[in-house]
Amino acid sequence: MLWELVLVASSLLSGLRFVGFLILRKSRVIRPIKKMEMIPARAKKNRRLLEGHIINNILHYYMKVILAVIILGFLAIFYFDLLQRESPKEVERVAEVFEKSTSTNFSMSGFTVTGFTLNPNSFVNLISNFENKISSTEILEKEKCSYLVNGGFYGEENVPIGLFKTADGYLSEFKNNRLFNGLVVSFENGKLDILEKIDNREISFGFQTGPVLFRGGEKVNLDLPVDKKARRIVFVQTLDGKDLFLAFYDPQSFFSGPTLVDLPSLIEKYEDEFGLEITDAINLDGGTASVYFDGETHLKELKPVGSFLCIN
Repeated sequence: MLWELVLVASSLLSGLRFVGFLILRKSRVIRPIKKMEMIPARAKKNRRLLEGHIINNILHYYMKVILAVIILGFLAIFYFDLLQRESPKEVERVAEVFEKSTSTNFSMSGFTVTGFTLNPNSFVNLISNFENKISSTEILEKEKCSYLVNGGFYGEENVPIGLFKTADGYLSEFKNNRLFNGLVVSFENGKLDILEKIDNREISFGFQTGPVLFRGGEKVNLDLPVDKKARRIVFVQTLDGKDLFLAFYDPQSFFSGPTLVDLPSLIEKYEDEFGLEITDAINLDGGTASVYFDGETHLKELKPVGSFLCIN
């Protein structure tokens, strides 16, 4: 592909060089030469060669600049395209993992959905990663997590958006936010819960995230002024007390997936497909800063993940 880009750039430069030659011959760049009375007779006879030499030097310089800009532009487009699409080998490898995976996997509305259900005796730990920026692979090796997903969102200065508390204490307090309008918390019993505001109960750990996608057994109709397709990680609770983590993504572009507006309807389809009675669901951080690991399937991050939920 790179050679094709070079050939295209070379063709464009050849055309630009010819046009530039014609323009410069009519421009003021070479007019002073015609008026130079001090040029010897022999030089005047070779005036065209002199003009051509000057024009060639000018064009040579600017053509190199234009060539560099064109090549860099094509490379930038090529690079960002690679960020959105995995190689065919990677697609093939993930497909093989899905065949062996014990978690729930199926296709729906053009997206792949994979998920796992927490064991009632599972131990969940919230790990802050805003400063350390450790990869999910390193966390899995260090903490020996059986399952791993990302937590909530963080801002440009690598600080969590809204409430964030680990076993070491609070990093930030709750803030009213239309988009990040919910909480994932754990009380003394170790069980996770979805809240929309903090109450008087003391939490072991928790973080603010959103938006809330299901509330009281009903999907939430979202109205967002800005929305885009991205991989989504969702925490779901059911009427019979089950806790699930689901990942929705495009199998041809692993960091892409549904829009937030479409996500509640997709969760509703998941509910019907598996005969669940979902009571509450909330969106976690997604896109390039999201991660999902269920023991066999590992959807890795591209950007640093702000926090992890390590489950054993």
